[in-house]
Amino acid sequence: MKLRKFLILISGFAAVIFLVYSASRSQNVTHGFTSYYTFSRILFEGGDISKAYDSTYFYQKIKDYGIEKVYDQPNNLPTSAFLMLPIAPLNPFAAKVLWTCLSVIFIFISLWLILRSFNIDTKTSLGLLLVSLSFVFYPLYYNISLGQAYIFILMLLSLSIYGIKKGNLWLASIPLSLVIILKGYGLIPLIFLAVFKKWRVFFAASGLAAVLVVVTLPLLHIEAWQVYYDKVFSVLGRDQYASFAAYQTLNSLLRHSLDTVYINYIILICGLVIISLVIFKKDNKDFLIYYVTAISLNVILAPVAEEHHYILFLPLIFILAKLLYENYDSLKTANIFFILSVIILAVPIGYRSFGTTAFPLYLLGYPKLYAGIILIIIAKITLMKEGLSGNLQEK
Repeated sequence: MKLRKFLILISGFAAVIFLVYSASRSQNVTHGFTSYYTFSRILFEGGDISKAYDSTYFYQKIKDYGIEKVYDQPNNLPTSAFLMLPIAPLNPFAAKVLWTCLSVIFIFISLWLILRSFNIDTKTSLGLLLVSLSFVFYPLYYNISLGQAYIFILMLLSLSIYGIKKGNLWLASIPLSLVIILKGYGLIPLIFLAVFKKWRVFFAASGLAAVLVVVTLPLLHIEAWQVYYDKVFSVLGRDQYASFAAYQTLNSLLRHSLDTVYINYIILICGLVIISLVIFKKDNKDFLIYYVTAISLNVILAPVAEEHHYILFLPLIFILAKLLYENYDSLKTANIFFILSVIILAVPIGYRSFGTTAFPLYLLGYPKLYAGIILIIIAKITLMKEGLSGNLQEK
């Protein structure tokens, strides 16, 4: 009882720290938020989204909207202009305050959904520890500071996970389709849906995404997609900046390590091999944990992904914590590596300074990537243990 009271106090204290931090950053208009807001404001005013991919035009719009000394690249999907459309009529500072408030709500909803999806009771020590961890998780603070969209994306993916757990087609597919069109995330979860023959969810999610793209064409116009493909998609993760340690992805590490004209093929092959190893000896009864793992794979295998993207690892952390906790005796070593990896993801680390050093020191510049890979390996080890995830099956 004393331990439980102590953990309640800790989780409450962590939540208060998060709320105070969020309030202190609510009026800071930084890059990240600026990009989303500007895209949405251009669309709200009836502007031409295809022009937004011109850096000079985009930066001028940023200044026209009253945002000074903030520069951001116009590299979002055309459909991302709908992300902040409801708050686009507001001035950027009021919009940032509202977006911060919404992000706080999104994280609480996400945690509730994740806990429900994995049958984790907040009255238990494990539940309280995971809630406490969530509110001191550095990627969460990074998202709040930059006004990023990944807390909202986490909520959508948490809804999809909950839909998978409950066997609810639309709850599983609609949020995933929104993730696809708003941020371009969701390809690997779609692959897993196909591999595991979850055809109803697969076709519903991909079909809805396609329909939404077509339906929004009268507002965005085909030119916006053509310019996006030419200026963003065709070079995303392939330019000279992709190898910077700011991007904690396999793509960045390999581009930093290898200087060859075949680098694109090497990265593609490595990604496919990793996906194949995860789904090797797949078992449909364990699809929930496979689906959660696919969401995390989408982060480390993305062309670019900074530290705030790692907020999407929370579902995997929660489901592994439950399985490892309940099967501690048979997975003692996995528990140790799990705890170390979670600590690496949870705390701020000055890894970017290693990104410009020579071999082998630059290998120290990717700690978040390594921690993410270890968690995925642990997930696979857990899946290979018979009967460990039976209580997580979708109903």
